[in-house]
Amino acid sequence: MNTTKPFIDRYGSFSTYFKAEHMRDIIRQIKAMLESDIPYHVYASVECANQLTILSRVIGLQNEKHITKEIRMTVTPKGNGYLVDIHPMQFNVL
Repeated sequence: MNTTKPFIDRYGSFSTYFKAEHMRDIIRQIKAMLESDIPYHVYASVECANQLTILSRVIGLQNEKHITKEIRMTVTPKGNGYLVDIHPMQFNVL
């Protein structure tokens, strides 16, 4: 059951709601990537630095939770936003 309801920000637009939904989707993909046995990348496009801060905190928390499956984030500026590549760290076992 989904308890999230659309809301309008103080300027009367739905942009805050859509940004929040976009971040929830990215976080769901990160969790699915960590639960998967097959390593893959999660690519996302974010608009502002606040979203990058949120993603870096989520990745830090997930790395503390899943010590054996650490992930990292690579950020590339693209136009008015940022292209984010979230991928598992590869460890060489000798």
